[in-house]
Amino acid sequence: MKMLANLKKSMLFLILFVFSGLTCAQDFHVAIARWDPFIMITKGKATGISIDYVRELCRRLGVNLVLHELPWLRAIRMFERGEVDAMVNLYFTQARTSTMTFAIPYYENMNMRFYTYKKSGVRIKQHADLYQYEIGAVEYAANYPNFDLDAKIKTHATASDEHALKMLLHHRFKLIIAAEIQMDHMLDNSDNSEQIEKLDYAPSQTSAVHIALSKKSAFIKELPRINQYTRAILEEGLIESYAKKHIRKHTKAHK
Repeated sequence: MKMLANLKKSMLFLILFVFSGLTCAQDFHVAIARWDPFIMITKGKATGISIDYVRELCRRLGVNLVLHELPWLRAIRMFERGEVDAMVNLYFTQARTSTMTFAIPYYENMNMRFYTYKKSGVRIKQHADLYQYEIGAVEYAANYPNFDLDAKIKTHATASDEHALKMLLHHRFKLIIAAEIQMDHMLDNSDNSEQIEKLDYAPSQTSAVHIALSKKSAFIKELPRINQYTRAILEEGLIESYAKKHIRKHTKAHK
């Protein structure tokens, strides 16, 4: 009888173990790098448009979101090696499709703009005017096709937009390129905003922000559901509400 009782206990434990394994939500590892107002890090806590989006996406997928805050270049390298499942805040380029698969965009019509320091004398009226300057640009970041694919444009690689702005303030170069929404937000929260000028020249091409999956991730099979839920999040107006919550109105002198 004692042996039978122990056998029943063992079988019950096995059933509970298997059942818990089937019902336990999987961890979805996402690499993030600061990119205001999409990802803002305050005292180790991540907030922003992309954070709200990926939290809601994971809720609908039924997975546990695990964020890995990293410098931009380290994040992208880990992602390419498949050490994390996904990244947000990515622009689509054909070159990137060798290591990552893009979901539909969750934020569109991103305008890229050029910034200089006050009294730099820089004037850009057309694309060809860019050729005479070395332009600070974040390493491995995508901007817009006419810029990224033009071999005549000279760029100076920077580690981040914050790094590019610091170098611009120290006159290491006369121009930087950045997403307008991101750089304006950064300047609105900077003591140096009045030293920076946003040029009137605005490229006609815009970009869109995606979540992308590593081709080495097991979650690649979830792409149809990720697209489905992203589309629903957009249709429900949630991205718009996230933007209103996190984007401050730009009123300072850089405009």
